[in-house]
Amino acid sequence: MTAQTKYTNTNPLPDPSKETDITTFMTLWKDCKDKDLKEAIERCQIAEEVLRQMQNISGEAMSMYDKKTEAWCSEYAKVLREIEFKKYDEITAKFMEYMDQHTKMTEEEKKAEEAQKKKQATKPGDAGKKKYVEKFESKPDLNFGIFANVVGAVRSVIPVEFGKNSA
Repeated sequence: MTAQTKYTNTNPLPDPSKETDITTFMTLWKDCKDKDLKEAIERCQIAEEVLRQMQNISGEAMSMYDKKTEAWCSEYAKVLREIEFKKYDEITAKFMEYMDQHTKMTEEEKKAEEAQKKKQATKPGDAGKKKYVEKFESKPDLNFGIFANVVGAVRSVIPVEFGKNSA
């Protein structure tokens, strides 16, 4: 099994006690392009699991006054978080770049829009397009969402819910 295959399979957890596993995981993850939000969040969840294991190692190092291991865990955790935030930026940018695909209405939405048109006038060019787009993904340790108001329609603030968590 190659390193690329190991870290891109469904359970690609590296051994956080081995520096070579961590650096290989980070390099491959950083260079890998996520095809959609779901894939990006799944890979970020894997990083969260690695971080959790590294916190355990760091805690043990603290109890043993092992400053070297503690600093090592802290540095790698920082780099993993930086990659994670970069991945959020990349997938958000990709989502916005292909906004036309996300704003296409389903048949049900088109029927509802037709009914709404009878009640009020719409701007030219809005036909068949959604006024806003919402995309959410949730994992055990992560909640991520994108909201885009694509036609400038006024919309009051509504809470975002992720299961038992809300914002």
